[in-house]
Amino acid sequence: MKLLSIIFATLLLIAAALYGLAFTSIGNSLVAPSIEKKINGALQLKSTLKTFVLDSSEFNIVLALTPKNIITASGSYELFAQSFNVNYNLELNNLEALEPLTKEKLYGVFHTKGTAIGDLKKIDIKGSSDIASSKTAYDVTLTNLNPSSIKAVIDGAKTEELLALVGKAPYAISKLHVNANMSSVDPKNLQGAIETSLKNGHIDIALMKSDFNVTLPKTEFSLKSTTKLEGKNVDYSIALASNLAKFNSKGSVQPDTTAMDLSYELKIAMLELLKPITNAPLRGKFNLKGTAQGDKNLLHVKGSSDLASSNTTFSATLKEFQAQSITADVKNLNLKTLLYMLEQPHYLNSALLDSKIRIKNVTAGKLDGTINTTISKGLIDGRTTAKEFGFKPMPQVTFHLNADTTLKGDSLLNKVNLNSNLVTLSTASSLFNIKENSFESDYMLRVLDLSKLYFVTGQKMRGAIAFNGDVKQGKELDFTAHSKTLDGTIDAKLHNDDFHAELQNLQTLKMLKMLYYPEVFQSSLNGKLDYNIALKKGTLKSHLSNGQFTKNQVADLTKQYAKFNLYKERFNTTLNSDINQDLITTNLSMKSNKASITDEKLLLNTKTNQIKADLKLIANKHPITVKLSGDVTKPKVKVDAGDLIKQEANKAIKKELGKFFNKLF
Repeated sequence: MKLLSIIFATLLLIAAALYGLAFTSIGNSLVAPSIEKKINGALQLKSTLKTFVLDSSEFNIVLALTPKNIITASGSYELFAQSFNVNYNLELNNLEALEPLTKEKLYGVFHTKGTAIGDLKKIDIKGSSDIASSKTAYDVTLTNLNPSSIKAVIDGAKTEELLALVGKAPYAISKLHVNANMSSVDPKNLQGAIETSLKNGHIDIALMKSDFNVTLPKTEFSLKSTTKLEGKNVDYSIALASNLAKFNSKGSVQPDTTAMDLSYELKIAMLELLKPITNAPLRGKFNLKGTAQGDKNLLHVKGSSDLASSNTTFSATLKEFQAQSITADVKNLNLKTLLYMLEQPHYLNSALLDSKIRIKNVTAGKLDGTINTTISKGLIDGRTTAKEFGFKPMPQVTFHLNADTTLKGDSLLNKVNLNSNLVTLSTASSLFNIKENSFESDYMLRVLDLSKLYFVTGQKMRGAIAFNGDVKQGKELDFTAHSKTLDGTIDAKLHNDDFHAELQNLQTLKMLKMLYYPEVFQSSLNGKLDYNIALKKGTLKSHLSNGQFTKNQVADLTKQYAKFNLYKERFNTTLNSDINQDLITTNLSMKSNKASITDEKLLLNTKTNQIKADLKLIANKHPITVKLSGDVTKPKVKVDAGDLIKQEANKAIKKELGKFFNKLF
């Protein structure tokens, strides 16, 4: 009996000690540091438990998450019944400091207060808030600590303050009103309704101009949406109206199964309005409407659009919200309008695109389908194109294009035919590999009238020319070109920046005629050109065999005054040129049995059009020196013939040489 008394007394002593530890001011002060440490570990903040008062039925707690973010809670509780009556107040005046807790960067302030009454089985929370300068009231019921019903009214929340809360600029300014009455928020048995509206909305025009360089007219907007929830079904309707854009959609959705049956319609008067969202260079108008039926396992989306003044219809099948197949018909899409919409220069005066798209499988690596495209009535805006690319004034260029594309696996197989009054271009087979990001193709290019290329070359030409070859672009670039022209051939290849060309049996008379140069020398030219495009450096080595002068004033004067007939001579000529940026340095050597024409350092600056040459003519052992300098189109000519030619002949030769070189260059 004595032993039982000792044990009972010991238990009473322990109970008294625990009570004193837990429910007295001394105990509170001992426990508070441990609780504060636990809170900091859980929240990853350096919080301070400013007040911790706990007795057997009441408590009062003040927790400073940070110096400016304070949570206050006080009330009563019944320990054994696990019931409570709590008043709470959140004064969050520096949301930025709570990023470790919120996991996202928030800004500004958030205040709310209210009561929580109940037990662990059922809790009723009623409160209010002034978030975004609104009058907000809410009533939430928790059953087994999970939300079971929600009532909330948000009256007049300022959208600019809500945007600032998440760090977004206030491009849209309006007042948000929400009335939510959810008797059940169980995902399998939703019950209730939510009404949302935006009133007195307008766009901050000055901010759109400063941030996106977009000039908008005065823009007002409103939004109204209604959502009814019954079991698994959510019936909704939404209507956004403004003078720049309108969006309407209604239908039924099952969040649990993702099943949906809905319609949508979008009308945008100015795509510039979307720049804060897309950050893309878009402008102009755009209309879209259609339907969506199915669920995540199989969703069918249909629609139509007037993109770039076109008549476009499309349909797509999606699995797990990933496109599986696409069908589309594009008729009369105006490429001029499309360039405007994409904020591109006005390269086209007209061009209409038609496309028939049939893709059975759009899965990467399993592509299967066809795309047939035609561009008709193409007319290039020569003034804009010349300005954008630094060309000389362009002729009028019309064009028509047909392209057939087959999608297979990771590849796009193309057949293209481009016809214009300037050039024609065709490919029998081109291949683009999406996975390897590589491209290879054959091509046939025909220039119908070289005179029309003056805007690109800056060189007067005439006649026609054709090239064919292959292009390969992967990790490296390879390009080949072959042409039968001027009664000879040109074979060229480009490897990355290194260009090499072989010139064989090109007839100089035809070449001079093509270039509008005086047709004064008949020969067969063979040569090699090596040039690095990046460095703008290279060499041109050429040889003209068995060359003969044709009728010209210089040879006639030489025959008359120097008593030497250049027409009877057969010249072998070498031209070795070094190309360095804009400067071409040429070693010229023309030799026959009785005559020679040489210049070891003929200089031509293609940028400034300046020439410097000392042409040494030795005819029948008699020297004549012709010096050229100045503008290549009208060089200064100086003739030194010594005692060989009389003063009058010297003047005549100088005059005729001036005319000759003026025509030549």
